Amino acid sequence: MNLVTVSGPPSSGKTSVILKVIEALKERNIAVGVVKFDCLHTDDDLLYEKAGVPVRKGLSGSLCPDHYFVRNIEAVVQWGRKEKLDLLITESAGL
Repeated sequence: MNLVTVSGPPSSGKTSVILKVIEALKERNIAVGVVKFDCLHTDDDLLYEKAGVPVRKGLSGSLCPDHYFVRNIEAVVQWGRKEKLDLLITESAGL
């Protein structure tokens, strides 16, 4: 399994770009999943679910999103392997 992290400012189009990439990868029968990291709230997981993408979300709350990412990346990778994904994308407004 490969891991790719997409990060950028809020509302910069990360989710839209990821959904387009996943659409192209699905045509090649590549199994893709997403873990969405955010601070307090996100509904982006619903967009991924609607597109048929395995998804999990993690909310950092009062913890710095970067530290939350580092603290949880091993569990994220384990989830991706359990799902038998070829590619796991993490999305974060941090980093």
